[in-house]
Amino acid sequence: MARRILARLFGASRFIPSFQQDRCETLRTEAQSQTHKLSGEIVRVDRDLTVVDARIISASDRLASQRREMAEWENKVDQAFAINRVDLASAASIRANAASLRIAQLEAELDELVPRAHGLRDKRKVLDKQRKQARSEAGMATEHPSSIVTAPYVRGERR
Repeated sequence: MARRILARLFGASRFIPSFQQDRCETLRTEAQSQTHKLSGEIVRVDRDLTVVDARIISASDRLASQRREMAEWENKVDQAFAINRVDLASAASIRANAASLRIAQLEAELDELVPRAHGLRDKRKVLDKQRKQARSEAGMATEHPSSIVTAPYVRGERR
């Protein structure tokens, strides 16, 4: 009798039988737990991606520097041969070859890092989709996927 009165006052949808309510609450809790787990995983992937991107930028800068250095030494080799100084040309050639070896090492490092960065970006997209699905299952408000955990705070406000 009390249920009927309350149902009329507040609407019938608020008075779901307790076994259904428990089941809904269990599903919501599981979905929220999955969302939280995925958010943590996204943070870890973002951190790894930041490190890889920084390493790529650093290696690219060092590669450009080594290419400039090698070009300078090659010019010195040409200048030494022009003035018929074989000893200077030999020394400059050795340095140019050393720069060439460092360039090969940096290119190999970049060949390793770039696919890793692509893989991390793909993993991030998959995790975002999974988190969005878990959030919708949990009945949570939909926001931009990265705005909850990964958004930086500046002076207490979100950017």
